Amino acid sequence: MYLFSTVDNEELSSKNKTTNSITNHRSKGPIAAASRLVSSVSKKSNNSLFKNSNDTNEKVLLSNFRTSQSNPHLINSLQAIHNSSNLNNLSTISTNLMIPTPETIDIDCNFEQTYTQTRELIEINSNYFSQQKHDICRRFERLFIQLSHTLELSLPLIRYIIENFHHFDYSSEIRANGYRTIVVSHGHACLRTLNILQHIDKKRDGLLFNLMHASRLFQELESWTKALIGMQRILAFAVKIITYTEKKQLYVDVTQVPMDIELDYFKMVACDSENFFGRTCGFQFADSVGKTLTFLLAGLAAYNETYHRSIPIAAGVAIAPKYMLFPEQRAAKCAAALRDCDYLFCQSFWNLLDHDVVKKGSRYIVPHVTV
Repeated sequence: MYLFSTVDNEELSSKNKTTNSITNHRSKGPIAAASRLVSSVSKKSNNSLFKNSNDTNEKVLLSNFRTSQSNPHLINSLQAIHNSSNLNNLSTISTNLMIPTPETIDIDCNFEQTYTQTRELIEINSNYFSQQKHDICRRFERLFIQLSHTLELSLPLIRYIIENFHHFDYSSEIRANGYRTIVVSHGHACLRTLNILQHIDKKRDGLLFNLMHASRLFQELESWTKALIGMQRILAFAVKIITYTEKKQLYVDVTQVPMDIELDYFKMVACDSENFFGRTCGFQFADSVGKTLTFLLAGLAAYNETYHRSIPIAAGVAIAPKYMLFPEQRAAKCAAALRDCDYLFCQSFWNLLDHDVVKKGSRYIVPHVTV
């Protein structure tokens, strides 16, 4: 259950005949499932767009797409971004320079403005905290430096993936694949980070900032910084896969993958999986889905801790609140469980749904409908 999948297996299996992907071969956890859910949400929005338009509107839309392809302003703007290598000037570049086109990315998935605002707030807050003498302010400053560095490394990777989206789409009308999911997930993580930066920017001058807000905001920002660093490694790995396949194959034959790419995959999984089970759990989804995933992961962590006891269910219920209240402990326990446990543990955990107590409780939540 790791938060990485470069493919959307259910939607894109008909486009490529090679079916043995490196993610299908070795992915063991919720990240692959989570990525599929994000991709399905993106696909649902695309389907609703085409469903609400009639045939005439579709023809007009396609005509506009062809017109945008021949528009020299768009071509020159995209070429300017492609040739640009000065990341420090990103905050001053107009967001119109990265106008999405049918060959690259949907308008709803464009996070360029989010990245620009995030980098501006990082610079402003970093300059502010560098002038303060408190220890927590020094820690904030170091965190801002890490956050700025990971964004500088991630943005060129995102541009490269966006430029090659169209090579892996199901069709020109159905623009969806696992690489889009990765870019959208990174954008949502940056949105959450931007929200925290805005809170810090508003409250940093308050008299009670160091006493009441600094510790909580630091923990939140630290979690999202680690998540973005993990997403940066996922983006780098995705770029390697695109380059290795020469932009022709969505699915990778696991028997022909070079050893260096395989080692990079296992390093990514071993180092970064814990960053997605704590405070950042379910950031790609709506808040309701994120809360559900948090509850499930807390149950998984508690059940893993009591798996070898005589009454694992009762002990798990008693321990579960700890993993709800302390996300760092939940993240460490879930990452260890999904890395070390075998299929018997997973089978035992999901078989809890067949327990009489769970069945009786579910009847009060979702009663049976008499047909």
